[in-house]
Amino acid sequence: MATANRFASTNGVHSNGLQRNGAIPNKKVGKYLLVAGNPGSGKSTVLNCLMQSRSSEMLQEDQRFQSGVSIGSGMTYQLDVKELNGIVYMDTPGLDDIDKRKQAAEAITQALKRDGSYQIIFVVTLEAGRVRPADVATISLILDSAPEITNYGVIFNKLSKPVLRELTKENKLSLLTQVSARTTEGKKKPLPIPLYLEKNSDLEDEKNAIASLPGLEEYVLCLAPIVIHSNQVDDIPAESFDNIKAKLEEQLDYYRKNQEAMKYQMEEDRKNFKRQYDEMQVENERRHQREMQEIERKEKQHQHEMRALKEQNDQNLKAIKVNFQRENEAARAEAQRREQEMARLKENFDEMKIQADQREQEKRQAEMEEERRRLEASLEEERRQKEYDERLAKMQAAQERQVKELQQKIEDHQKEKARMEEENKTRIVALESKKEDNGILDQIVNAFAGAVKGVANFFGIKF
Repeated sequence: MATANRFASTNGVHSNGLQRNGAIPNKKVGKYLLVAGNPGSGKSTVLNCLMQSRSSEMLQEDQRFQSGVSIGSGMTYQLDVKELNGIVYMDTPGLDDIDKRKQAAEAITQALKRDGSYQIIFVVTLEAGRVRPADVATISLILDSAPEITNYGVIFNKLSKPVLRELTKENKLSLLTQVSARTTEGKKKPLPIPLYLEKNSDLEDEKNAIASLPGLEEYVLCLAPIVIHSNQVDDIPAESFDNIKAKLEEQLDYYRKNQEAMKYQMEEDRKNFKRQYDEMQVENERRHQREMQEIERKEKQHQHEMRALKEQNDQNLKAIKVNFQRENEAARAEAQRREQEMARLKENFDEMKIQADQREQEKRQAEMEEERRRLEASLEEERRQKEYDERLAKMQAAQERQVKELQQKIEDHQKEKARMEEENKTRIVALESKKEDNGILDQIVNAFAGAVKGVANFFGIKF
């Protein structure tokens, strides 16, 4: 895991951004966090590690800035923006890439022209323990284009263990003097807040790698945000980069060769940083006093509002009490009215119940009477049916007797007929033998036969 070296302390300000003498660091976080640096400085990886430390979940690939090995040019070639928890993180391309320098300058200018609260951080690397002139030129051009950047952070990244061991207080101040070098004499130097990060083998040349960088989150929290207005930002002159880089390289070489000049510049920077720190302290004190006055004013206003609110509440309570009493009396009257109404309704209900019971009783009596009449009718019908059955039985018995009598008569008649036929045969024989008056005998026979048929028809006998 990477380890962060103790932040440098310069004239009243610890390198981790904590102020001495018990002062409370500024914990406000800017809306925009802009990180600038040249290709290979590791600014994209630093941003990824910072965002991961502020996220409750592992960042997905599309949530990370592109980092890793890029042969010939920087991995970041245009402004890359990510948002996390309301903060906009900006990864800017480097100015030291000659093929994309103009595009990089436009991207950085665009990033600074968003009108808002910014935290500005530069990521630089050392060569043989020395600051690279290209990194100083990048810082100088960006600070010149945005004069409202009055304080910023510088992360010395990928420091080897031998370099970290050599980082004494004086060497740290020397590094700050180098990164804050300017080509224009007399220009005010903003106060840089440094952080020293050891090289991490887990992050070296890995694509979109993430690791824990101890102290990074605290460092960013202690970096005071500044407000940058777009109309105060000038376009970064990309064409001046090589010229400024050459001048700064000459200036840095001069400082390295001339120790007295270096010590003088370091002392000037120490005084400048001390003056800025004192000015910041005075401004912080003034701001603290203004804030306290504002708090006191708001407290008095709050107390006045609370008194007015209390009076209003008392009046409201009195009005509520009066209204409550009125409503209570009205409620009691309404309750009494409802009780009387309920009593009246109960009486009506009892009366209606009695009437309903009477109607029900009358209905039942009518039904019972109807049932009685129906039963009587049924009994009468049964009686009549019985009489009918008896009469029918008698008639059937009489008819059977008549049939028997008729059958007996028929039998007698048949016997008589047989006897008469026998007599007729005897007579016919006699007549034939006598051959007398045949016509008269035929009439007699026919008359007798007709009489027999008439008797048979009368009794319903068929021959």
